[in-house]
Amino acid sequence: MKEKKEPSPTIIINHYNERAKEIKSKLSELKYNIAEINDTEEISIIAEKESLPDILLTSSDCIFDLEKSNKTKNNLLSQISHDLRSPIGTIKMMLELLEQKVISADSPDYDNILKDLVNTSTDVFTLLENLLYWSRIQFKTVSYVPSNQNLKSLTQKTVSELKRFIDEKKLHININIDSKIIVCGDEFLILIILKNLISNGCKYSAENSEIIIDVEKSDNKIRIIIKDNGVGISEENIKKTMDPDSLFHTSGTNGEQGNGMGLKICYNLATINKGTLEIVSKEKEGTTAILTLPAGKELVKN
Repeated sequence: MKEKKEPSPTIIINHYNERAKEIKSKLSELKYNIAEINDTEEISIIAEKESLPDILLTSSDCIFDLEKSNKTKNNLLSQISHDLRSPIGTIKMMLELLEQKVISADSPDYDNILKDLVNTSTDVFTLLENLLYWSRIQFKTVSYVPSNQNLKSLTQKTVSELKRFIDEKKLHININIDSKIIVCGDEFLILIILKNLISNGCKYSAENSEIIIDVEKSDNKIRIIIKDNGVGISEENIKKTMDPDSLFHTSGTNGEQGNGMGLKICYNLATINKGTLEIVSKEKEGTTAILTLPAGKELVKN
């Protein structure tokens, strides 16, 4: 039987040296990977620590904005509730007088009472309508679908809707708009703006006075200028129309009520329509509303 030959010490040493090198290499690789993991975790922790103040600051800003928005909402709703209470109370009282036949159709005051009922109910309806638009703006649910719109047609449509109001005060509406002028915007939103601005002109104008609607074109923009010679708006109240927290109370020349909400809505809707609204006014000298909208494509081509 052959005796098993043992490996020489040199071979054994060389073998273990090779294994040692492999193990050392693996340990170095492992050490590097662990260092990478630690560095990544440290960077992540540092990043989280550094971003924490920003997160807290952002959260604080959000809370502040929410509190401010809620305060504005409560303030406006409180004022609007007060504005609604008085005219609705008046309508209720007049209807009760008619129901109880305290005032009959033969009474000399009958026609005046019916007229007051119509005017008061119109004021209430306008206020509720504006409140609805305001709530849509606050909740960002206003639909904006821009398209080419014939400005003269929109203006004539608005004036037609206000015909009873205009005829009652014997007002003259002078529309100086070329039938070819096209604006780009949402038809429904533009009509709301025009209705508020023109009805304001009617509300604060004396009987037999004139409201002029002009147009200027420049730099692919259309400026619609609605000018009246009515009671005007004070500088303080103009500032309030741009303040989301404030309303103001005014009376038209025939006792029509106003609180500035219509102008607030116009400012917002003009912005949604990629336009602007400017109010220039002086007490006892009238008001000029300047609505600027993008020109329609047809006008731009010319």
